[in-house]
Amino acid sequence: MKLRARVFEVALVGHANVAGEADSWLAPIIAPLRSEVRERVELAVSELVDNAFRHGYLGRSGGTIRLRITVGQDRVIGQVEDEGSGAVQLSEPLSPPGPDARDGRGLYIVHQISDHVRIHNSLLGGTSVEVEFRRPGGHGGRPGPAGA
Repeated sequence: MKLRARVFEVALVGHANVAGEADSWLAPIIAPLRSEVRERVELAVSELVDNAFRHGYLGRSGGTIRLRITVGQDRVIGQVEDEGSGAVQLSEPLSPPGPDARDGRGLYIVHQISDHVRIHNSLLGGTSVEVEFRRPGGHGGRPGPAGA
C-alpha cells in the first residue's frame, strides 16, 4: 500500500527570530524522519526562512513568510515563500563564499545539503525556494508508519 503524502503549511510574520519560530513549528513534523534527512531539512528550511527575512524583507519586521512541508514516502519537499523585494540572483555554478564575504553562505549550504533546489522570482515581487530531499528506503529507513 502506497502512503499518501502529508502536507503542512504555516504563514509566519517576519521578525528577527522568525527562523527559530519556523524551527519550532517544523520540529514535530520531521521528528519521525531518519536523523540524516531530518537534520538536512531542518538546516535548509532555517536558512531559507532567515534569507526570506533578511533579504526578501531587508530585515524589516512584518512581512509574511509562508512555509510548506510535504512529507512523502520517498521524499520530503520544503518550500519557503516571501513577498519581499530581495530577488535571489545566482551565478552558475554556485561557488562557496570567500572568507570575508558578508552574505552567501546560507544559500550555498542549502545547495550542498539538498538533493534539488528550485528558485522562482515572481515578476510581481517575492521569491519562492523549493528544496527536495530523498528518503532512503522510502520510509526514511524505518519500517511502518513511524518512519513515514
